[in-house]
Amino acid sequence: IPKLVVYEPPYATDEESESGDLSKDIQEAIDAGRPDQAAELFLGNMGPEVVEGVKQSPYWEGMVGVAHTLPYDMAVVGDGPPPVDRLADITAPTLVLAGGASPEWFHNAVSAVTTAIPGARAESIEGQDHDVADDVIAPKLVDFFEKRPPDFG
Repeated sequence: IPKLVVYEPPYATDEESESGDLSKDIQEAIDAGRPDQAAELFLGNMGPEVVEGVKQSPYWEGMVGVAHTLPYDMAVVGDGPPPVDRLADITAPTLVLAGGASPEWFHNAVSAVTTAIPGARAESIEGQDHDVADDVIAPKLVDFFEKRPPDFG
C-alpha cells in the first residue's frame, strides 16, 4: 500500500474501554434473535443521542439487517484500544481523519492511531461527523493521494 487514509478508526482508548464484553454481548443478542439490540449495543459508544438519531433514520433498518455481521467487525477491530504493535509496522504515509463534530472518543482514537503509526498525520474535518459528506472528504483524499510520498508531512 503506497498510502493510507483512515477515517475515525473505531478503537476505544483505555479510559473509554468498558467491560471488554461488548463482543460477547453483541453475539448474545444475535444468538437470542435480537439484531436490533445487537445494533444498538454496537452503536452505543457513540452516545445515546447518536443511537436514537440512527434509530429514527432510514439507516436503522439496514443496520439491523446486517447486525449478524457485527461479530466479524468486532473480531477485526476488537472492543478496546488500538493494536499499537501492529499499527507501528505501517510504513506507508498515513492520514488519520476525524469529523470535527464527532464524539470525543473518535478524536481520542485518531490521536492514539496517529501516535502509533510512525509519521502519521491527523486532521479534523470541521462540521462533519462519522457520516462525512462525500463532497467534503473527496478534496482531502484527492489532495493526499496526488502528493508524492516524499512530500508527505
